[in-house]
Amino acid sequence: MNNNSSFKILRIVILFVTCSFLLFNTSCKKDKQPEDITTNEVIYSLMNQYYLWYQYIPQKISTYNTDPTDFLNSLLYTTIDRWSFILTNAEYNDLMVVGQYAGHGFGYQPDIYENVRISFIFKNTNAYKAGIRRGWKIDSINSQPVNIGNIDNLIGPNTLGITNIISFQTPDSQYITISLNKQEVQENMVLATDTYHIDNDIVGYLGFYSFLGNAQQELDSAFQTFASDKIQDLVVDLRYNGGGDLTICQHLSGLLAGQLHGNNTFVTILCNSKNQGLDTTYHIPSVANSLALKRIFFITSGATASASEAIIYGLKPYISNIYIIGSTTDGKPVGESVFNLSQYGYYVAPIVFNLSNPQYGTWNYFGGLTPNKEEIDDLMHDFTDVNEKCLHQALYFIANGSFDANSEALIVTPPSKSLKGIRKLFNAH
Repeated sequence: MNNNSSFKILRIVILFVTCSFLLFNTSCKKDKQPEDITTNEVIYSLMNQYYLWYQYIPQKISTYNTDPTDFLNSLLYTTIDRWSFILTNAEYNDLMVVGQYAGHGFGYQPDIYENVRISFIFKNTNAYKAGIRRGWKIDSINSQPVNIGNIDNLIGPNTLGITNIISFQTPDSQYITISLNKQEVQENMVLATDTYHIDNDIVGYLGFYSFLGNAQQELDSAFQTFASDKIQDLVVDLRYNGGGDLTICQHLSGLLAGQLHGNNTFVTILCNSKNQGLDTTYHIPSVANSLALKRIFFITSGATASASEAIIYGLKPYISNIYIIGSTTDGKPVGESVFNLSQYGYYVAPIVFNLSNPQYGTWNYFGGLTPNKEEIDDLMHDFTDVNEKCLHQALYFIANGSFDANSEALIVTPPSKSLKGIRKLFNAH
């Protein structure tokens, strides 16, 4: 990273760098004192300086006397930008203390039959200790039947002390009712790992939730096992991974390719024409326990975004046998910086850079990365179950040299891509 005092690394959900904005640029009236500058004037100034698409910002502002969220949205290049966001100080404190929140510690989503099922569950939770696992159907909460339209209201806010009596049906048709208190949940970023032996191949599986929190330490631990097992192929499951810290993404590139491609260019961030001095190149690091892989199979969904897409696209020039299984990714080859306007009550995170590398130039996959093999997110099976459809496709390819054409890919409509910033498509509760 360039040594610019206004830019600092911060862990947040997407790809990024952060900066502490220096308040006065040319768009603020020079005769005003700091206490006279409004929040929206500051937002306009920073957007005019740093926003990737600053040339599309309206040049004449009729009024600054609007809600800051509405004001920011009025400046965005909405033809492309569906990610820039603004948080109040309270929202920032709640959402950006990454890796911990109040809740039950699981995610849920509808299966192809509109049943609501557990999609993932964090291990250090009462729910996990009670035996709840991915694939369990949620029948009712506090005696109220559940559907995808009402579950958010039934499960309630992520507040400590709330108790829910939840009735489940397991994949083998057992009925179980469990009383759960909402607790402080510590997220584990590595959801699952496993190793498989297929003929003479040793295959690893990594279910990876987010490039945040303790992700780097958890990845190092997983890859220490993979290196000891001498795996040759790896399945990297990013179906619920919405992104995170670019430096952790860079570290993962080293674990996946550093043994053979250390110090090659991984990704370059390109800022707008006013800030080319902030352009920065990240190289594939040579790290302990890095692997020399024959093939990498990435499992993706519409929630696979940003850093998760960057790890795939950034390694393509170096690992020829990269395959994508699942559904088309979110399509986010750009990233935010977080500007600290806490003295005005807000943090603002506009898109400020595009991604690139020498082989592909400026990345332009706004329509998402398309899979080599479309496959459903099989909520009836846990991540490491060989019968889970996406994992099955990877293992079948390793054994047979092609994907399983007889497995029906019942592709459902991808999740909406309208959610902004850190509002992940598959939230934990």
